[in-house]
Amino acid sequence: MKLSINLLLMVLLSSVMAAHGEVYKRTDVNGRIYFSDSPLASYQSSGYQSPSRRNSSSAKVDHKALEKVAKGLKKERLQREKARKKALANGLKKRKKQQKLLAAAEKRKQSCRLARKNEDLAFRKRSQGKNLNQLRSALANYEKKRDLRKARCQ
Repeated sequence: MKLSINLLLMVLLSSVMAAHGEVYKRTDVNGRIYFSDSPLASYQSSGYQSPSRRNSSSAKVDHKALEKVAKGLKKERLQREKARKKALANGLKKRKKQQKLLAAAEKRKQSCRLARKNEDLAFRKRSQGKNLNQLRSALANYEKKRDLRKARCQ
């Protein structure tokens, strides 16, 4: 049993090692593309070379053009960042303004609630132990103040 497992492992490992290699591409006169693991002398073939194997002298680089492109890209990036910061600042200003408006509205609501509570308490105090004419007068006064408060609070 151990022998068969070891044999199986050796076969698998050898197949993995054999799979690693160079790949060549060739095109025949009819335009068909073929791939193989070895170049053929009768066909024009080219093998894939990793970037580390490529000869650096074959590809000449224009450093001035690259620097010009890099400067242009940097300028565009800085413009985008500036526009983004400006948009964020505008959004922050709008948010602060909205928060101030909401705080003012909440303060108005709170003051209206307090005014209503105070008016109700005052009416109750004025109406206790009073006769009918005094109650009518207190109610009229209460309704007048309530109408003013409603106009102010809404």
